[in-house]
Amino acid sequence: ARYMDAPKIINVNCNHCGATLEVGEETRFVTCIYCHSRLAIQRTESAVFTKVLEKIEAQTGHIAENLKVIEMQNDLQQLDREWSMSRERLMVSGQNGSRSEPSAAGGVVAILFGVVGGGALTLFAIHMGAPAFFPLFGLVFMGAAVIGGLASLNKAGQLDSTRSDYESRRRQLLDAIETEKRRQN
Repeated sequence: ARYMDAPKIINVNCNHCGATLEVGEETRFVTCIYCHSRLAIQRTESAVFTKVLEKIEAQTGHIAENLKVIEMQNDLQQLDREWSMSRERLMVSGQNGSRSEPSAAGGVVAILFGVVGGGALTLFAIHMGAPAFFPLFGLVFMGAAVIGGLASLNKAGQLDSTRSDYESRRRQLLDAIETEKRRQN
């Protein structure tokens, strides 16, 4: 009967104190019997050596901290993309196709222009004795201008609110990133 081969023993040096340690060929972790350092057995094609686990754990912790900063930076980029999409959705188109942010002043001007222009058109049509359609056209013009102006005021308010929320959340993320970076150093 053949005896099973005993596990092969190899010698490695403690990466902390330099002592020679005997370990099994398949061993992955060991505690140095001289300095009591916890060691990981590392293998390459040409060498077997040890690494102090506390250093590995510290590096792992540092990587986790860096990952937290990277995640917050990704959150910041996502927030910037969301703001850009919200801003674009609230933009208004001009007569020549140009896009601009709605403004409260623009809404007020549209309402005033519509009321004054529509009122003048209505009064002029009535004064001239025009058929009922013409004064009605002036009233429709006024209504459309008021509705358009109110829509512009509403969009301007939404844009201001969205911008304020975005800037607040962005400041918070930037502060959190800076705090985390300072904590890591």
